[in-house]
Amino acid sequence: MLMLTATGVAYFLYTQLQSKEENRLCGALAAILSESISKVGFSGKYHTRLLVEQMRSQITELESISVESPDGLVIAHSDPSLNDICVTADELKLSRECLEIKKLVIDEHMHKGKMIKEVVLPYRGGLDAEILGVVRLGINVEEARAEQRANLVKLLILISVLTCAAIFIVFVLSRYFGGTVRELAIQLQGILDNSPALIYMKDRAGRYLFVNRQWAELFHITNEKVRGKTDLEIFSRDIACKFMENDRRVFENGQATELEEQALLDDGIHDYHSIKVALKDNSGIFYALCGISTDITGKKRAEEELLKHREHLEELVKERTAELAVSKENAVAANQAKSLFLANISHELRTPMNAILGFAHIMSRDSGITSKQRENLDIIIKSGEHLLCIINDILDIAKIESGRMESEVSDFDLGELTRDLIDMLRIRAEAKGLRLIMDQSSSFPRFVSTDMARLRQIIINLVGNAIKFTSEGQITIKLGVCSIEQERNKHFLLFEIQDTGIGIDKAEQENIFKPFVQLGQHEGTGLGLAITQQYINLLGGSISVMSEPGKGSKFTFTIAFAPVDDAQIQTSTPSRGRVLEIENACNYKVLIVEDQLDNRLLMRNLLMPFRFDLREAADGREGVHMFEEWRPHIIFIDRRMPVLDGLSAVREMRKAAGPADAVIIAVTAHAFREERQQMIDVGCDAFISKPFSADAIYDVIEKYLKVRVIRAEEETDGRKVREELDPEELLKLPDTLLREMEDALIRLDRKRIDEIIGQVTLNNASLGKKLGQYASRFDYTAILEALQNILGGGQ
Repeated sequence: MLMLTATGVAYFLYTQLQSKEENRLCGALAAILSESISKVGFSGKYHTRLLVEQMRSQITELESISVESPDGLVIAHSDPSLNDICVTADELKLSRECLEIKKLVIDEHMHKGKMIKEVVLPYRGGLDAEILGVVRLGINVEEARAEQRANLVKLLILISVLTCAAIFIVFVLSRYFGGTVRELAIQLQGILDNSPALIYMKDRAGRYLFVNRQWAELFHITNEKVRGKTDLEIFSRDIACKFMENDRRVFENGQATELEEQALLDDGIHDYHSIKVALKDNSGIFYALCGISTDITGKKRAEEELLKHREHLEELVKERTAELAVSKENAVAANQAKSLFLANISHELRTPMNAILGFAHIMSRDSGITSKQRENLDIIIKSGEHLLCIINDILDIAKIESGRMESEVSDFDLGELTRDLIDMLRIRAEAKGLRLIMDQSSSFPRFVSTDMARLRQIIINLVGNAIKFTSEGQITIKLGVCSIEQERNKHFLLFEIQDTGIGIDKAEQENIFKPFVQLGQHEGTGLGLAITQQYINLLGGSISVMSEPGKGSKFTFTIAFAPVDDAQIQTSTPSRGRVLEIENACNYKVLIVEDQLDNRLLMRNLLMPFRFDLREAADGREGVHMFEEWRPHIIFIDRRMPVLDGLSAVREMRKAAGPADAVIIAVTAHAFREERQQMIDVGCDAFISKPFSADAIYDVIEKYLKVRVIRAEEETDGRKVREELDPEELLKLPDTLLREMEDALIRLDRKRIDEIIGQVTLNNASLGKKLGQYASRFDYTAILEALQNILGGGQ
């Protein structure tokens, strides 16, 4: 009974120990896999699923592997058919328990006749190691449990250690107690012989005193023959020496010792887990050693195989991580190359555009040119400005993608801005027969602080789109304010632009804010709404769209603003006339440092009429020499030049002369703000972007040289008095030409309008000039009304 009780207690303790060991190994495996999945998880579902499937195929003990989101959606599963579905309620309960305690959770259940140990562990990702979900492992422990049951026999071996000593005692006592003791000895011998473990005893000199049947059969020697022999007489020298060394350590320590040993059998080297105990006599002297050895070859090989899988897995993760690092470096290099390319192409396009627009403006100011030449110049200027807008759109997209777009906050009159925009856009709407209605809330502020240029472009883009895609009906613009739950400490402007146009279907609504996406066959770059959304995000707001095909669309957006006092707002300056004279210009020396001959010629034509003392340099080095010898009052310098660039040239000039000796103005086509700021940082006083207007040059001269710039008086309200259209003159035109002009005005086809006005000019120069004046001011409504009056009241 005592033996059974001891066996039961020992079995319970062994089972608990084995279960803890299983949990520890499962936890270690889960941690390794969780770390591996975290490393590749940021690259997307595809790589996560590929890694999960590879691990399942290479680690046979894994019944299943899955990566799940916190709400139970399977992101990646070793069985691809279970991807993108939700786990069962029991599995979700286990996942939530894991996420709640943020630790490993283990459960056991039967699956397809197998005992499965289910391990759930949270996995993390991102720069802040945030918990992204759980990794669930199903580990087949059936074979391990079978081995555990087999180890029950080994448990008896532990008991046999005690009985081994009892055998010796019985043997001694048998002299005194006769047959009873012999019977007990026979019983104990039977137990030992039937034990699967190797049980043996040796004296202090290493001579065998006893071996059980399992030991004798394994090494092909009987108990009688082995008695009195040492390890050197039975095993190879290497193995025997290791046994003898282990025995010596047991006698020295005097305690039960666990160790691993090897022995050569018929089928090769086997590994054994040995427990050796030194036995004492009545006087307390160690006289013998009892050992129990259990074959653990299968377990060792399984551990080695698992270690190989782990090392292989770590190698796969390292390789994949290295590949991702290379991919990231390539992506960063490609993005840098794109930014460099855009900066360069911006410079290359803006530089000739500066000369084209500059000379066109100079020629248009010449009173000696004909009306036809003036119209041609207007076409050049409008086309150049349109091309410049496209260049700016593409650069804005590049700035947004590279994170270089920044808002430029200023205080301004919001009421004046919206009023001017609505007045301008109403002309375009009415030219198509549309009504443009503004509904302004009483809470809508007048003076605000935000990015005026971005807000202006947002309104023009959205209302312009509404006009483009609406053929009849009206466009309503609602202005107000709102609050946002998550950001109660901020103020937000609310804009709604609703039209009765063609509408947008659900599929297209998902793509309209992507770059280079166009609706239908309408012309344009496809960048307007993409840039608009990025502008709104930049200003701390958001945009949404509601639309139904055939019934129109409503775009709603918000932007953050700060209210300001009206005393902080400067009133807008009136438009200025042509420059007639710059007083005392002959007393000032102007140095132009520019490698492009066309741009030097443009600057010369702008300044020579006022008798400035001018000199020119074709590169930065020549500019520095002229500065040191001639000491000009003001310098206009480009950034990109051969020999010595503008940055280095300005740096040398300031080093040689000091900040107060000359005014230096950067004139360059570089588009990014940081590139402009670099010119200011090295010592430039101001920055002018190419292509520039003549007024930009005259303004910096007036500001920094403190000279008076005399301009022609502007006409009333800054607008030219228009000549009235004579119906009699219009009636002289062919009816087909009048109909074509009416159609082009309704469609707001500027290109066709200009072509028709050109045809009119060939027949009637005076009438062509009048129509050109209206068109240059976008006053298409007046032309359309005159046409419809003579064609029958707007047929």
